[in-house]
Amino acid sequence: GLEVVYLWRTEATLLFAFIVIFRTFDFMSDWANWAIALQSTAFVDGAPNIGVDPEATAWAALAFNIIGTLLWIPDMRALFNEGRSELTLAIIPLEDIPQLIFAGIYVGAVLTTEQYGEDGDPCVYVGPLPLDPVVIVSLVGSSIGLLINCGLSCSDDDMTLSG
Repeated sequence: GLEVVYLWRTEATLLFAFIVIFRTFDFMSDWANWAIALQSTAFVDGAPNIGVDPEATAWAALAFNIIGTLLWIPDMRALFNEGRSELTLAIIPLEDIPQLIFAGIYVGAVLTTEQYGEDGDPCVYVGPLPLDPVVIVSLVGSSIGLLINCGLSCSDDDMTLSG
C-alpha cells in the first residue's frame, strides 16, 4: 500500500495537506478544462479532424464534472473526518479516467489543426495550433490524482489518513 497513510499516523500533516490541496486543485482544473479549453475555437475547429463532435464532448465533460463534484464533496468530508474515503475507488473511473480522456481528445483535436499565414502570407505553414496551458495542467493534475487515488484505494484496510 501507499506509505502516505503511515506517514499521516506519524504526524506527517504536511503530506496529508498536500494530498487534500492537490485533489482540490485537480478538481478545479477539471472544471477549467471544460469551461475554457473544451469551449475554445481551437478545440471546436479541430474536433472534426479526429472525428469527434465538440458539442457532445463538452456535454460529456460537463456531466463527468458534475459527477466528480457530487463525489468530491463527501470524499473530502470523509478524508477530513475519518482519514479515508470509500468513494476514492469510485472516483477513479468516474472522474480521473474521464478527465484524462477529455484532455487527450483536446490535445488530439488541437494538434491536428494546422495554422497558415505568417507575415501576411496565407500560404506559409506555421504549424499546429498551440495547446491551452489549462489542458496541460488538467492532464498533469488528473494523472497525478489518478496515481494518488490508486495508491489510497490499494492501501491496507487498517490504515487511515487520520491519526
